Amino acid sequence: MNDILNAQLTIPFANEKHAKIVYETLRVDQEPRKNLIQRQLSLQSNLLIINWSAKESRILRVSCQSILEHINSILNTIQAFELD
Repeated sequence: MNDILNAQLTIPFANEKHAKIVYETLRVDQEPRKNLIQRQLSLQSNLLIINWSAKESRILRVSCQSILEHINSILNTIQAFELD
C-alpha cells in the first residue's frame, strides 16, 4: 500500500505563553524515521497545530502518541514550576 496517511491535531492552551513553551520545546525534536513520516508544527496564538504525513499507520500512531506524551510532560513541568 503506497497511500500517504495524513493527520492533524489542534491543541488549545490556556494562553499564548504556554502554547509557545510547548511549541519551542517540541520543534527541536525531529522524527527519527524521516523517510517514513513528516511532522510539521505551527503556532497560532494559543493554538498548537501539528500535521503529520506518514507511509504507515503504525508509524503515524506511534508519533501521535509520542507527541501527546511529550505535551503532557511539558504541561506538568509548566504547572510544577510556574510562579504565576
